[in-house]
Amino acid sequence: MELEHSFLRVPCENLNQNFRTGKRAFDKEIGAILEDIGKSARLWSDRTAARGHAARLRILRRQLEELRAEQSPMMGRLSMRLVHLRHGADVLQWTPESGPLPVGTPYASWYKLLQDLEGGPEGGGVDQRGSWVKVRMDRFLVDFMLRQGLYNTAEMLSSSPHLDPFVDIDTFKSSKKVIDALCRRDCSEALSWCIDNRRRLAKMKSSLEFLLRIQEFVQLVSKDRISDAITYARTYLAPLASQNQEEVQRALGLLAFKSNTSCTRYRDFYSQDRWYQVIQQFKDDYYQLNGLTRDSLIEMTLKAGMAVTKTIYCSNEKTRQVNCPTCNEPFRSLAEPLPRNLQVLSVLICNISGRPMNENNPPIVLPNMNVYSEQALQEMAAKNNGMITDPKTLEIFPYPNPGFRKAYVM
Repeated sequence: MELEHSFLRVPCENLNQNFRTGKRAFDKEIGAILEDIGKSARLWSDRTAARGHAARLRILRRQLEELRAEQSPMMGRLSMRLVHLRHGADVLQWTPESGPLPVGTPYASWYKLLQDLEGGPEGGGVDQRGSWVKVRMDRFLVDFMLRQGLYNTAEMLSSSPHLDPFVDIDTFKSSKKVIDALCRRDCSEALSWCIDNRRRLAKMKSSLEFLLRIQEFVQLVSKDRISDAITYARTYLAPLASQNQEEVQRALGLLAFKSNTSCTRYRDFYSQDRWYQVIQQFKDDYYQLNGLTRDSLIEMTLKAGMAVTKTIYCSNEKTRQVNCPTCNEPFRSLAEPLPRNLQVLSVLICNISGRPMNENNPPIVLPNMNVYSEQALQEMAAKNNGMITDPKTLEIFPYPNPGFRKAYVM
């Protein structure tokens, strides 16, 4: 469910933000109109004033109609996403014994579009389950590309009509301007965004604005603009000192410690890594504010799958398996911080072939007490003129060998 949480929350957040923006403008304008009406003592006798107020109200009505027109496609995207998830719930539970999916369902029109795009039953037979999973995988890929800044590639992948309603390219592209500015060491765009969303950031207890103020202060100090730095600190850092006293005190110490200082306590402020921290903090806050997950959906999916296969043996060089994704790169590094799966039933895996050892592929004990599957030993012997090499000890044995024994597990 966590994977699909942002799928529905993002359009809801977009609607919410659009509504709040319109409401602020409406409240401001209607308040001004009512104030003017209250001040106009001769309103009903002065036709010019009455016509002016009526014109302002008509403009306000037109603005509300435009706002409603903006919200209509947002509601449409949300509806299509709900239909898409309902469709997925049906097709993922479908079995051949269930018969065809009902045609009268609310998602029938969307699925007809998908069939027209990818070929209907007469044109090769579209597997409904496979089609839905493909759309979902494409969504995850677009999400990953957008987080990596590959906007053009993401737009190319999502250009298909059956995928466009299910991706949030505009939401990601809205953050590009701020990220590009931070990459140029410019905090103005990010500070403007913080001011526009100050209330919501305060509820999240975000430290982004404080980090940006510190960065601007550090820039002034690094340029030897000490007087400007002191003025800046009094204006912007002093109001934030009550909640970040220790960090503000450290920052003020930069007035005495220049960028070439050897003192680690102050040298870190001049490090370029702090800009990467600020960018990551902005991304985290932006994603949370817009209902996006912190990590990409494809990464969360991979981690969920690897957590199922990871065991206590995956981190051991002696016991890792050739076919286990969490034992080998590139997934091994990704699985490093994941919890291990509790295996209730043990499965014997051959270290040579990576295949399970069972009654059809019994385990064979070598004279040196190492155990491998019968099939793997037969394949190795066939390739090496009846000889096998123990991959752990590099000992060579003829095969078959009277010293080999079958192992039986109770």
